[in-house]
Amino acid sequence: MDDHVSPYQSEPDPKRQAGGSYDSTITSFEAEMAAADVPDLDPVADALTASAAQWNALRVVVDKHANPQLSARIDAAYRLIINHEMVLRDITDTSPHTQLQLARVDPSQASVVDQALRELARRLLGRTPGASEISKEDPSAPSQAATWALAATFIDGRIQSAPNERPGRSPDMSPASAAEMRTFLRQLWWRAYQTKA
Repeated sequence: MDDHVSPYQSEPDPKRQAGGSYDSTITSFEAEMAAADVPDLDPVADALTASAAQWNALRVVVDKHANPQLSARIDAAYRLIINHEMVLRDITDTSPHTQLQLARVDPSQASVVDQALRELARRLLGRTPGASEISKEDPSAPSQAATWALAATFIDGRIQSAPNERPGRSPDMSPASAAEMRTFLRQLWWRAYQTKA
């Protein structure tokens, strides 16, 4: 047998056992390294964390005006603001169990959807005292505008305002609040369309 070692021959593999079999168990060090290399990939959670201050500002404004005699428009804003996390997760759900006919947005676009939801809430608040302090949001690129339009279309198809619209599920809001929401969803969609054009 030739004792000459080729310069291209690799170092012996410590996991290769006698007879050619391979030890596939991983060491605790390898497990720690693998865990450290895998980032926490939840773009929805990341978007919610990044926008928490903006949502808190919206909540402060709407809470000052929340009462049983809310206008339909403020009621729609209130319901969106208090449920924004659930709405965002629904829009970006990759494995929905209901309303499968609605086109959803890829979770990688969660921050763009969140931006659209904040602008929808801001528009619904209108001239409510304190709302003028909330920054206006706009899609800055055609791809963002397309996401805004898809989010607006999703919400429009998702809103339930009467029990008979989705039997077995409680309405999201009153018919008047849903009508207000849809009015501002059309504005959002149109703003997105103008950016795409």
